[in-house]
Amino acid sequence: QGETAACAAAQERLRLQIVKREPGTRGFAVLPKRWLVERTFAWLGRNRRVAKDFEATLVSAATMVHLASIQLLARRQSARTATRYTTDLTDTEFALIAPHLPAPSRLGRPRKVDLREVLNAILYLLRTSCPWDLLPKELPAKSTVFGYFRRWWEDGTWQILHAKLVMAAREQAGKEASPTAGIID
Repeated sequence: QGETAACAAAQERLRLQIVKREPGTRGFAVLPKRWLVERTFAWLGRNRRVAKDFEATLVSAATMVHLASIQLLARRQSARTATRYTTDLTDTEFALIAPHLPAPSRLGRPRKVDLREVLNAILYLLRTSCPWDLLPKELPAKSTVFGYFRRWWEDGTWQILHAKLVMAAREQAGKEASPTAGIID
């Protein structure tokens, strides 16, 4: 089972199950649990910025994957209503995300930008894969949007937000907040 299985077995709360094709099987074969992996990749692939290997750095690419998952988790926990762009957050989605965003700094100028609009701009970029310079005029300026995007990836906001939404989705589904198994394909 190799190094990955040994590493997983060393973790107290993690069980690794490797699913392989039967020897001698030819052509298409349904493998148990594989649909979970395929479905996840399909959901992530809906976002052009993730699907097209667009990012210049690994950190930026990982952040975009987190964002795609955050958007999916927020959408799963709220009803969808008409918005300006299909990528815009609804009131319910923003209510799930807002408590986990950093508070404004007590030092310096007061915050003038609406964080919901910043998130809408980031999600627009994620879905359309447009360059930062081509954000629509009704969204905040690219320097503002990229500044928040970068600040939140550096301080771990995206990872924290993702973890909180995963826990909320699991609890909503009647499961324990933290998973006890993982699947790697």
